[in-house]
Amino acid sequence: MKIGRYILIAMIPAIFAGCATNKAFDEGKQLIAEGKMDTGLASLEKAAREEPDNLEIRAVLARQREAVAGRVLIEAQNARFSGDLDAAERGFRHVLELNQRNERAQVGLAVIEMDRRHIEALKQAEALLQRNDYPAAEAGIRLVLQENPMQEDARRLIRQLTDLQLRDGAAMEQPPLLKTGFKQPIT
Repeated sequence: MKIGRYILIAMIPAIFAGCATNKAFDEGKQLIAEGKMDTGLASLEKAAREEPDNLEIRAVLARQREAVAGRVLIEAQNARFSGDLDAAERGFRHVLELNQRNERAQVGLAVIEMDRRHIEALKQAEALLQRNDYPAAEAGIRLVLQENPMQEDARRLIRQLTDLQLRDGAAMEQPPLLKTGFKQPIT
């Protein structure tokens, strides 16, 4: 009977210690469910640091980190498709903070850099079109189209360039005249 009491007395602090770490664990899961992802992940990481041998906490932390990264990736990609490159870049960088080896975030940052280069090149091509420097404008547009054939602005500019060249070419060129050595009509 006395041995049972000693065991019970020894178990009470262990139970309360387990509850204290589970509090951070439960709090982290709750915060993530409420949409407070960064705070929830921080709480889960705290619980994992407090109990490094607890496989359940580590597994939930890994799953939640991947789930949060997936959500942020989708938001970043949507921002990129809507044209908000700054928000997309912030999203991809946030994913890399969660997981430094996330390939989709690394590719996303590279694509954003390419998009920014394309935007700048197309602005220059538009300026060249305004000055009627068609060959230089065409070269810039074609470089963009080589990297991304589906780039809408580049496709629009190449159509505009073609129309301008046709219009200006037709106005500038006169049909060739045949000159003969004969001054009198031949009968």
